Amino acid sequence: MKYFYIKERHNPQFKEPYYVPCGQITAKEAKKNGSPLYGDNYMLKFATKKEYEAEINKLKASGCDVRNV
Repeated sequence: MKYFYIKERHNPQFKEPYYVPCGQITAKEAKKNGSPLYGDNYMLKFATKKEYEAEINKLKASGCDVRNV
């Protein structure tokens, strides 16, 4: 089963984390994205597209850095 994921990226060079919407991917792909060579990633999982999009909007509204890669 595929879930929707947002990557929460913690890079030691930046004070605040940033977020990267990853879309609908498998757990295996999410695990791969969660293991960076530098810093830390936390994969936030959502069961529905509606929940996923609501979280992206919430992050943007709160002033978080949401990047489209």
